[in-house]
Amino acid sequence: MGSMYVSSDTPVGKLTPVTDAQPVGKLTVVGQEQPKGKLTVVEDKPAPSAVTDDVFYLNIGKYAESDHGDTPIDTHDAREKDLSVKSKDVGYGHKVKASEDKAGVIHGVKFKNEDGTYIPLTKENKATILKEDMAAELSLARKKGWDAKLKVLGVKWDDLETPYKQALTSLAYNTGGSVAGEQFTAVLKAAKDLDVKEFAKHLRRNDNKKKTAGMDNRVAKELYYSGLIKNFSEVSDMLPLGSAEVSGVPK
Repeated sequence: MGSMYVSSDTPVGKLTPVTDAQPVGKLTVVGQEQPKGKLTVVEDKPAPSAVTDDVFYLNIGKYAESDHGDTPIDTHDAREKDLSVKSKDVGYGHKVKASEDKAGVIHGVKFKNEDGTYIPLTKENKATILKEDMAAELSLARKKGWDAKLKVLGVKWDDLETPYKQALTSLAYNTGGSVAGEQFTAVLKAAKDLDVKEFAKHLRRNDNKKKTAGMDNRVAKELYYSGLIKNFSEVSDMLPLGSAEVSGVPK
């Protein structure tokens, strides 16, 4: 709502009558010259169309991470392509830790028998592991720097809009919480400012020490599935190596 300005000679507490009040429901005709001095009411920019965290996580799992299978396989990570012994991935990009391999359990989900044979994960198992992974990496990112950096900006994690928090959580999951918390700072200010383009710019990350089409396309997916963008063209100048066709985000 617009503010009411009262002249200095108006008695305190007395309302100044409006002599040219418009009928309720009357529309302003576009192009018609308006009386000078009147304020134009500007509606607040609507918040991004949010989805639940579980839906966002599953979309990222399916379309950004992809399903690595029901049982562990050698990772496809570019940084390990020349290694003779690679780490193991399973489900939606979960990297099996040594402790998990020894226990045969990931986040309470049994995936390995005592004899060393694998137990295929169900869709529900994969979703559970993904959700727990997202939460764990986000928690680490916040401890390693994000909470302190947000405090400097005058806000807390819970003050950020849900779509921005979702994309940031995916960032932490993709890079690892420690890297995200320590190395990503400008992206937090963009989230605070609700600046989607700047957010896209600073959400970019390296793969094997360089920017790649794969990572730019992942950022596009994070923005799209969180509801921050509807079309790739909204951020195409910030993601020069990405594309609508490859990312699967509408043009």
